Amino acid sequence: MEYGLWGVLFASLQTAVFGTIRYWLFKDNLRISPKVCYALLFFMSFGGGALWFAGAFPLLPFTTLRALLGIIMFLVSCGLIKEPFAKHAFAYAFVAAYNALVEIIGTFAQASFNFVDPPALYIIACGAFIAVSFVPFTKSLRRMVDRLVAMDNDRVWATLCIICFSFLFMNLVSTFPAKPELKYLISRILMMFGMAAIYGATTRVMDKMKQAADARAALEETSRRIAMQQSYYERMINQMDEVRRMRHDLRHHRHALAALINAGDMTALKDYLDTAALEEETPPVTGNLAADSILLYYINAAKSQGVKMEATLSIGRETPLTDPDLCVILGNLLENALEAQRNLAPNCRLIKVSAKADKANFTLAVDNRFDGKLLEENGAFLSRKQGAGHGIGIESVRAVCEKYGGVLQIETQGDMFMAGVVIGL
Repeated sequence: MEYGLWGVLFASLQTAVFGTIRYWLFKDNLRISPKVCYALLFFMSFGGGALWFAGAFPLLPFTTLRALLGIIMFLVSCGLIKEPFAKHAFAYAFVAAYNALVEIIGTFAQASFNFVDPPALYIIACGAFIAVSFVPFTKSLRRMVDRLVAMDNDRVWATLCIICFSFLFMNLVSTFPAKPELKYLISRILMMFGMAAIYGATTRVMDKMKQAADARAALEETSRRIAMQQSYYERMINQMDEVRRMRHDLRHHRHALAALINAGDMTALKDYLDTAALEEETPPVTGNLAADSILLYYINAAKSQGVKMEATLSIGRETPLTDPDLCVILGNLLENALEAQRNLAPNCRLIKVSAKADKANFTLAVDNRFDGKLLEENGAFLSRKQGAGHGIGIESVRAVCEKYGGVLQIETQGDMFMAGVVIGL
């Protein structure tokens, strides 16, 4: 197409407007304000067009200049958008693919109906297609980007980028013939919609996978709570059996104590009482059913792994937290603490749990020894266990704390990893 003044103005406006879509998609994660980004795009696009029209680049075709401006704008956006490369590269490629389709439609109209001024017909055809498709296009692209951002799967982003750039490459290397036919236009349109269909199918599949993963996580959490409750009730049944046995044996202890007292053997009496005290095992009880069930579950788990657990608890029946939220906090902190013990020698394993509820605050602290190695990503601590979901436990605790206006504080001191929760009453 021969670019006159109106052709240059339209092409510059088209480049600038399509460029703003990328900043609009990531407007909450820009290094500068969106308005400044938009102004920069318009300045670059219209500035380049004005310089070309004024003859600053006499040997450079305007189409080539637009391609160079597009590359420069993309490099600028890499510095302004605080997202991984694959994410804003996908947005750039998808918008560029849409722009290529607009160009193809305009070129087809211009070459097919040459009985009017070609630039005017090009502008009319492109403008009509943009008017019909721009809003649906941007909305669908926004939905796809929001889904993909929520998935946070860099491999998916990279794959979609490759598909999109492949579409652009095919359009660059395969041009219209001198006498265009409708089938060429239809093939380009079908390619664009096919690519959009691939994206839609990919995002739907990823949505289903995420829902399935969330359902599995919820099922695992429910199963864990059921196991805790079962462990708690089994422990209570065993304690009731133990009470019956102790009542049965109490008369024998009374006879033995009476005999020692009558004999005046205070040394033997002291030894007898000390031995009886050592044989007693009184599990820590908070007075809260939900907390007790979790504590007894992890006390038994710690004992089976040779972990020493010290507990100082004073919660009571009433807490500012609902039972499910209390389970989330206590269960996740104890699970992380117990997991850290697997990397330690048996004689070094230690977990300390303390909880207190008074008129002012509910406080909970879970301290444990660890091997000094921590995994951290974006300020969040990650679990070293295999599989997806590591680090979710700590974030769940933090979310519950924020729900009640409390705080979660994590720090290390020597070989101790300390997690503390404070919630105002």
